[in-house]
Amino acid sequence: MLARMSAITSAFGFSDLKGKLSPSLSVNARGNTQEELIATLRGQASFRIVDGAIEGVDLPVAFTRVSNSILEGWGRDDGHSTSFDALSATFNIADGIAATSNLILTSPSLSFTAKGEIDLLRKALDLKVAPQIPLAASTAEAPQFVNFPVAILAKGPWTRPKIYPDMPGILEDPAAAYAALKKLGLGSSD
Repeated sequence: MLARMSAITSAFGFSDLKGKLSPSLSVNARGNTQEELIATLRGQASFRIVDGAIEGVDLPVAFTRVSNSILEGWGRDDGHSTSFDALSATFNIADGIAATSNLILTSPSLSFTAKGEIDLLRKALDLKVAPQIPLAASTAEAPQFVNFPVAILAKGPWTRPKIYPDMPGILEDPAAAYAALKKLGLGSSD
């Protein structure tokens, strides 16, 4: 199973994803090159990874930082990772675009659901993420989560997407959007 996960994750550029994989694929494609095969990929896929980690990124820190600024990528740091209990999703795939409405990550430090599209050929994301962050008073043994007050968007190349709160006009006028976040009690007060 580990070899199968390694082959699947490296074929799609997800080499930083570790864990015990349970995949299900019902897909077809036509072509002579890897690019042609990916561009014509159609069908359904699902996966569940348990006891895993996303290497090189601390997602709880990234989601906290997004309340203060637009992020240009995940903030890769080989010294960090995000451990999780489970990561799962189902996808409908057409022309190399994998659409999901139930990408779910659960962990003691962060949980989220996401929906959107992953362009497998261009290796790009267009996801809307609804994170839940632990309350400061909760414990690792019994975490209590609260919804982040706005969704977070992740758009662009999957190794370096723009990550920002889903607020109207944020890319046009970030200062005004972050001022609105501060009124919600998010972001720094400086």
